[in-house]
Amino acid sequence: MNDVNIGSSPVVQDLSRDYSHTIKVKMDGYESCGMILNQEVSGWV
Repeated sequence: MNDVNIGSSPVVQDLSRDYSHTIKVKMDGYESCGMILNQEVSGWV
């Protein structure tokens, strides 16, 4: 996460709401997968 190895699956990590975060999942023999969690205001109440 954010170019830092957090650990092996399953992982639970608290994230700051003040910043966007990049998450990448990779395993030998499989294609890597990643996503960006953006900081934004939700319309949900």
